[in-house]
Amino acid sequence: MRRSEVIARFTLGGATLGLLVGLHEAALLFFNPRLAGLLQPLVHSIIWVVAPLVDLLLFGILGLVLGLFGAVTKTPKRTGVAVLVAALLAAAIAYMASDLGLLQDARAALWTPENLRRASLCFLIAFAAIFSAICVWRPRASFFFGDLRSWWHSPLANQLFVGTGILITMLVLHLSIRFAQLPSLHVYADVPQTARQPNIVLITMDTVRADHLSAYGYFRPTSPNFDRLATQGVLFENAIASSSWTLPSHESILTGLLPHQHGADWFTPPSRDLRTLAEILKSSGYETAGFSANLNFGLAGWGMERGFEIYEDDSSSIRYNLAATLAGRAFLQPLYERLIRDDRLDRRNAAQVNRDVVRWLRRRSNRPFFLFINYFEAHQPYRASAPYDRRFGRVSESMARYLKTTLGGLPPQGASEADRAALIAGYDNCIAFVDDQLGKLLEALERQPDAANTTLIVTSDHGEAFGEHGTYDHCWNLYREGIHVPLVIVGPRIPVGRRIPNVVPTRKLFATLLDLASGGKLPLHDFSLRRFWEAGFRSSFLDMALSELVVPHSPSPDCQIAISLITTEWHFLRNARGKEELYHWPSDPEEKIDLSDSPQYVQTVEDLKSILYTSVRRSLRPWHGREYAAALDQPGHPFVREIVPGADTPTHSLRDLPRIGAAQALVSPTRAKRGQALGAQERELIQSIPYQ
Repeated sequence: MRRSEVIARFTLGGATLGLLVGLHEAALLFFNPRLAGLLQPLVHSIIWVVAPLVDLLLFGILGLVLGLFGAVTKTPKRTGVAVLVAALLAAAIAYMASDLGLLQDARAALWTPENLRRASLCFLIAFAAIFSAICVWRPRASFFFGDLRSWWHSPLANQLFVGTGILITMLVLHLSIRFAQLPSLHVYADVPQTARQPNIVLITMDTVRADHLSAYGYFRPTSPNFDRLATQGVLFENAIASSSWTLPSHESILTGLLPHQHGADWFTPPSRDLRTLAEILKSSGYETAGFSANLNFGLAGWGMERGFEIYEDDSSSIRYNLAATLAGRAFLQPLYERLIRDDRLDRRNAAQVNRDVVRWLRRRSNRPFFLFINYFEAHQPYRASAPYDRRFGRVSESMARYLKTTLGGLPPQGASEADRAALIAGYDNCIAFVDDQLGKLLEALERQPDAANTTLIVTSDHGEAFGEHGTYDHCWNLYREGIHVPLVIVGPRIPVGRRIPNVVPTRKLFATLLDLASGGKLPLHDFSLRRFWEAGFRSSFLDMALSELVVPHSPSPDCQIAISLITTEWHFLRNARGKEELYHWPSDPEEKIDLSDSPQYVQTVEDLKSILYTSVRRSLRPWHGREYAAALDQPGHPFVREIVPGADTPTHSLRDLPRIGAAQALVSPTRAKRGQALGAQERELIQSIPYQ
């Protein structure tokens, strides 16, 4: 067999093997979601094209290398070829075994000694078995050992060429459809502006803490566009998120419920029984569209897409599906970081999100719309796009390397104060870039013919920590740096230049947006933030904010389950181990002085604890995330079992609850009757709202 034939056959055989391996990998990703509770796979159907193509290329190159190695010998021996064939097949088996072990967690580290030992052992065992089999069955392995001269005319080659052509065609077609300016699904006749419900635009700047925006007194000019927006509407100085990480906080905004009610956590999407803001607005005639750049918990599989006619996340992009493959994670990601950009291969920046949003705006229907946008720029590793990558400084290389292995809440090892300052500067760079793109989006919205009838809300899902309480990143605790977020509301009939100092929970945006969408016709006043800017406003008992957290992989057992209550004067925290903390946040905004053990504040702690227990005890059931309430357990008295009969049994659907159209415990019978006096369509809308 000639040397050129050896090279050709190994290349062809490797490519064919890669195609089969890619189909196996696509099936793993598509049919086996990383978590059993996901509503849909975290990858798009395009994975059936991307995975086979990338593995075809990978194993084609491997086959070429093995073929060249076999061809350099003076006389290619059958035994030598058998060794190379066994190596190629063993590599494929080791690759598929690694798929099974690693693709279930996209954040798992690949190049660890344990993984390398496991893959090497798998390769050696497979090599020994395959080589032995080849020695026995060599006469039947005609493709590599026969006298087939014109290999390119073989059925295997023809099938490979046809299959590759089909995959490339499907890839091109996917790209064409994704980037085509397609119109909305339905086009309606023009509606007079005076009769229209207001358009609603909800923007969450992921991971942006309030005290790093210049509108909130930050020393750096990080947010000129946000600042300008604040002068055009109402800015809330003390908006509090429902949790300190993405999924439960976003779901609280979109359902109006606390985490222990909607149930979203690290391993479970929110309950499907609950109607989201998008679903309710859609049922009222709104066109709904969502654009999320959060490539972790912002994907549709976590339930974020419910109610949106169009939901653009990263799961449908080529880069995301490419990064989801083992080859993408093991080879392409490191090459991307080294040669192009020190960031994740699949990250979509705010400018790209704006591009997709503007494309949709140009082709939307004439209905009023609800538009949800999530920017993901301020999330680690804090690599802003140029020219903002050096605006206030830059993350040091040592810190950048540490970030790649994820901080995990722990302080950076051996980091100096200068490293911490550089880390914060990189974070501020990202905020400045997001703010710049926010300004560009505002310009696009202002060019819309119905811009005057558009209500705009800008907030965040949570903040970010930089060692204030011993942790970095977010989601590890409920201190103020993790839950104090920006919030501004601008739109028709909303005051200009108002600043609201009261404590408000961001989950109230659910009732607020429904209130604004209905023009105040729905009985939502007590739950809407609108009452804070109305004449005659008086603060009430309800002007407080609860936050909840469950982190099963927390580095500290004190932070695994926690709950927090913020009032106009106090911040009270409690965890599942019974540890309690008390901070007077107006005078101690960084929460450095814990007053819980001071004798003069014993009664304050008891009063706040009573408010916290009462609020949770009277919250609307069924609870879909009872583990959150474990922070209120006391020795010998499990809180959940005490107040929820049959707490260990499955919960009932929200539809089984009495249809009073408002909070069971906090709305008076008079207000419930007001809901019954509405028209049939509005009453059905009210009855479907999952309140607190």
